[in-house]
Amino acid sequence: MVTMHRGLREEVVKQACDTYFAHAVAPNIFPEMRELIERLHASACDVWAVSSSNQWIIRSGMRHFGIPQTAFWPPKWLSKTAQSPTASFEFPAVPAK
Repeated sequence: MVTMHRGLREEVVKQACDTYFAHAVAPNIFPEMRELIERLHASACDVWAVSSSNQWIIRSGMRHFGIPQTAFWPPKWLSKTAQSPTASFEFPAVPAK
């Protein structure tokens, strides 16, 4: 991914992800998922995004669901050489309030 994104400004990648999310992902979100997120927000629950996917597409989804950009919990690889889907992940501690 680093090679693919070389030379691109982050703002361009963000805009492309927002466009892609709106056209290809958002229409396929289950209504039950939308309702769940709305109910969690309404009951003052903290909603976090936890994903190993590309951070820019996840952040586009977070904007779509009204999840603050500070509520993103990306894992980091335990091994710099492990590139398989079954590689071990380590999740950072949840920040204290």
